[in-house]
Amino acid sequence: MIRLILISLLITSAQAADLNIEPVYGFERTLQVEPKPSRYRTDVILGVRAVYGNDVIAGELEINQSNSENEANGVKVKTQNQNLLAGLRLIPLSGSFYNYYLRGGMRARQGITEVIQNGESDKTNSGVQLDPYAGTGLVINLAGILSLNASATLVFNRNAEADEQYDTQYALGFSFGFGNR
Repeated sequence: MIRLILISLLITSAQAADLNIEPVYGFERTLQVEPKPSRYRTDVILGVRAVYGNDVIAGELEINQSNSENEANGVKVKTQNQNLLAGLRLIPLSGSFYNYYLRGGMRARQGITEVIQNGESDKTNSGVQLDPYAGTGLVINLAGILSLNASATLVFNRNAEADEQYDTQYALGFSFGFGNR
């Protein structure tokens, strides 16, 4: 996977390439393992995404974090997840004011969960988990170097039960583009 990303970046560097950096704000539906039984929850994510490439193919790198705090039946659960997504973006449809893209790659996730019950606190570090992701998005070019990006991403979660192994992420971002065009 890393070789494919590096090869695509070498190809795009020979052509006119752009670097777009955007803050990311969105919602993520993800599995919460603790406390038992496991269940899905929806969190707000904040992060930053960088995309480098041309009008056909690009490499992308995204870093985001979500925090949540829930309480039920006297049990308080605080969760913090940090995600790193690295992959490729293919752009099959593009115009002056828009582009539609497909994305895929690998997500690395690390999380900390704190369960507080009867005044006792128990922290668990999930360690790094690697999961593949795929998604789609639409970029609307508002003016010159400013764009609005809306995306939907599906992440295969290996740690979930068989009938619910997919985390979903919906995000909005604004891009500020810089390049040699």
